[in-house]
Amino acid sequence: MTFFVIILKILQGFGAYFLNDGLEFMHLLRDKYPYAPYSAAGRKVGERFEGVLSSCSMLLPLINPVLELTDLYRQGEANVLTDSILVRLALLPYQAYVHAGALMYHRIWRELRALCALGSGKGKEEALNPLEYGAYYDPMLLIAQQLQDEDKCLELTQPGWRPWEKNEKLAVWYEKSASALAHNASGVSLGLRDAVMNKHLDPSKRKDWTAFKPYVVTMLKLFGEGLEASLRHSCAEFLTEEEGMYTDGKIEDWQRAIAVFCSAHNNLAESPFAVAKTFLIRFPSLAQSRAAGMTCAVMNRTFAEDGAVSKAAPRLEAALATLTKISGRDMVNRKKAQEAALGLHKKNELAGKAEKRKEHARLALQRMQTANVRDETKLVSSVRELKDELESKDSSIGSQVAFLKLQVQARVHHPSRHTGLVYQLADRYLAQNKKIRVSSPDGTSV
Repeated sequence: MTFFVIILKILQGFGAYFLNDGLEFMHLLRDKYPYAPYSAAGRKVGERFEGVLSSCSMLLPLINPVLELTDLYRQGEANVLTDSILVRLALLPYQAYVHAGALMYHRIWRELRALCALGSGKGKEEALNPLEYGAYYDPMLLIAQQLQDEDKCLELTQPGWRPWEKNEKLAVWYEKSASALAHNASGVSLGLRDAVMNKHLDPSKRKDWTAFKPYVVTMLKLFGEGLEASLRHSCAEFLTEEEGMYTDGKIEDWQRAIAVFCSAHNNLAESPFAVAKTFLIRFPSLAQSRAAGMTCAVMNRTFAEDGAVSKAAPRLEAALATLTKISGRDMVNRKKAQEAALGLHKKNELAGKAEKRKEHARLALQRMQTANVRDETKLVSSVRELKDELESKDSSIGSQVAFLKLQVQARVHHPSRHTGLVYQLADRYLAQNKKIRVSSPDGTSV
């Protein structure tokens, strides 16, 4: 998870993190990768168990752009975050992890996530009760076992593969998912999302598929082992193989009748924290007390059509509507000002980074030229040679010092060229001749 947190902190979309490089990454995608689908992902409010998998889904089509950007950063100052991304993401095992996670998300977790969200949106579909939701644990166990089978795990790469039978309550979601479009970083449509992603989800199209295949199979196997262990540990009561008490044939009628009134999630307990955090993220200067009040209003449906405001006296309703309109306008203006300031900061930051890279390139060239000079330097091996070289440069103290520096640097940076006479030569020469005196800026002599 830490690996993806590092990537998302650096590459997440504009404004997600104040010190990120998302804007530069977006420019790279727009200029060189117009065919790559782009979608923001990361640690969103309310997103936990599938956070890593959704990050894999976002990152899979962008592996090459990320490698190019982090390679570009090597021209600038050393950075532990970007350097660690380049070193790890260039390795096949890490790319296989990303590929396996993207497969798991698109083939299984997207639909599972939609099942969990039933009843929480504006639609009229009812949420699954605990027994209905528990019926999916057996298919999940079969999937976990299939992932551990080296001969069957790659069936997930086929576009027509399904984890279980379609649920009629998700009819609207299936329709929207089938018609959803994929877009590049410029917002241009690339076609149907499923068709675009299926091209990236098929690892056999890689040029290095022969070397890449063992890593993908291993990662899918590890996912399967973890999923099976989790199901047997936490959901054994719903598994047929474990002879659970809530499997078909063991559930009594009274239990089915009560399950209709039970919830399979804890959204009512978690939602207030998520709503409050969303307010504080969107409006950083908002006081916590006001965020708490706004959260209570949202959770209690105070301003909904059938809420407390609609039932208030006409004059109170008009006053509340006016205040809400003013507050909303102020928030919009404040947000626009923040985005403008952030955009100016990012523009200046990009220009500064370009100048730094030019300076680092100049210094790197200078170091390379100095190294070449050191490699070509002829090492003196006797006091006689050292004295002759210095006497030939007697007219210039600077040239004598430069000569001595090259003699020392050539030995220090290339130990294999060390003759064993570095210190002996210096001691013998100083014993027989006067010192070379060089004046420093403060007037002292060395």
